[in-house]
Amino acid sequence: MGNPTQVVSPRSNATTQAFDPLNRLITAVYNKLN
Repeated sequence: MGNPTQVVSPRSNATTQAFDPLNRLITAVYNKLN
């Protein structure tokens, strides 16, 4: 299964990159819980 944050439209790329550090943190925590 892939990372849901990777499935974004080109229009959302700027926002995704801006929140990338936060997404990495969330992913890290999520992985630790599993």
